[in-house]
Amino acid sequence: VLPASLAELLGGALASKARQGELTLPMGAPDRIFDYVVTHSEVQLGDQPSRVACLTFRDITERRRDEDRLRYLGGHDPLTGALSRTRLIEMIDEATPAGRDVAVAIVDLSRFRVINDTLRHSQGDLLLKQVVSRLKSMGPDAVARLGGDSFALLMPGTTPDKLTGFCQTVAQWLAFPYQLANGHQAIIAASAGATTSQVSGYDAELLLSHADMALSAAKQHTGNGMELFTPEMDRRLKDRQEMDAALRQALAQHQFTLAYQPQVDIATGELTGAEALARWTHATLGPMSPSAFIAAAEETGLIVELGRWALQTACAEAANWPREIKLAVNVSPVQFELSDVVADVTAALESSGLEPSRLEIEITEGIFVRDAEAMTQRLQDIRKLGVSIALDDFGTGYSSLSYLGQLPVDKIKIDKSFVRRLPGDSEAATIIRAVVALGEGLGKRIIAEGIETADQAWMLQIIGCTLAQGFYFGRPMSALDFTERLTREPVRLAQSA
Repeated sequence: VLPASLAELLGGALASKARQGELTLPMGAPDRIFDYVVTHSEVQLGDQPSRVACLTFRDITERRRDEDRLRYLGGHDPLTGALSRTRLIEMIDEATPAGRDVAVAIVDLSRFRVINDTLRHSQGDLLLKQVVSRLKSMGPDAVARLGGDSFALLMPGTTPDKLTGFCQTVAQWLAFPYQLANGHQAIIAASAGATTSQVSGYDAELLLSHADMALSAAKQHTGNGMELFTPEMDRRLKDRQEMDAALRQALAQHQFTLAYQPQVDIATGELTGAEALARWTHATLGPMSPSAFIAAAEETGLIVELGRWALQTACAEAANWPREIKLAVNVSPVQFELSDVVADVTAALESSGLEPSRLEIEITEGIFVRDAEAMTQRLQDIRKLGVSIALDDFGTGYSSLSYLGQLPVDKIKIDKSFVRRLPGDSEAATIIRAVVALGEGLGKRIIAEGIETADQAWMLQIIGCTLAQGFYFGRPMSALDFTERLTREPVRLAQSA
């Protein structure tokens, strides 16, 4: 007995010339899907012509199942079932013709990598599934997975206060403990950034970009942070992009120069060394603030090229000084992270012919934050070359008296924030006195920077500081001016400074 749908198909074929299409037949679980082609012809049977229908079937059930799977994977994350970024963008675009205001939030998990590292990826996958389940339970229009532990929520447009409250609730809800396999429990934190079409417009990519900017701002907070996008965030990003382009052009066109600030014996004013400082004069904007362009160069990684140039140039210029005094060159933590600083120092010494004992590399405590053991080894490798190490900005970062004696540094620079408070601040004087005593006990030289007055110099000398740097002893000057000053005043530099 033919299924009714198939009998109907045969009847239709006999009444028309040809047909083709797909047919679903109830032939078990699941139903089978066939594609078919029906053709007909006339045959002569005796004296009368007869119409004959020919049906050709092909079972395409598995093919359709694979196509549906691929279609699903194109719009969903296979692990969690959340939407893909592509499908989320389509949903945002669908809201535009309808004129519906939408809100987009991006949620990023903190400490998720620890789960993968300690409990293995299978437990991390289970946690991600629970995260998506919790996000869906909050009632957004859509939940999408953007990356490993990054998710986006699509919601109807709302007021800033309500959106802030919603995102804070999401972050709090995600911070509750997760029950994993084999009795394991995990706790994570979350940060969120959000925006609305009223602020960012309806372009899907722009909405996601603005929410991501807000997320970056939220991550500056500890714990579960949340921020809404503001136009100021976009302006800051564009400023950084413009700065990045200008820095690349400046490096290509050799717009950077070095200035040298004297370092002296605080008691005699005798010149003992100089710190090399990068200077940049923009073609149209004029002199640029070092604090601004150095920070921008670190963000973009251009500090590697800039730092390598500064090291090579400073060594080459110092090799021609009329006196064999110390040269201090700053090396950023980012340079240690992204490049082989030991190789850069070696190359600069070899190309310039500068004696290694005359070079001093200035570092900040920030290099020890990520991998103290690896950084310590690199500093030891630099010292093996005969180069000394100075710890800059001491007292403002991650200073710890317990490990200071173990660090491979030869000199400690007292930060100008303490010097600036002299002579009237007894607390600052106490801190400096303690650092000087510590340096003497550990066999490390101490230098104070940022000295601008005679009273500051006098008090530092009384405290026991022997080396000094600051405007009182000399402002940063060009390589030519510094060389002339070395020639003209080789001993008592401070008297006319």
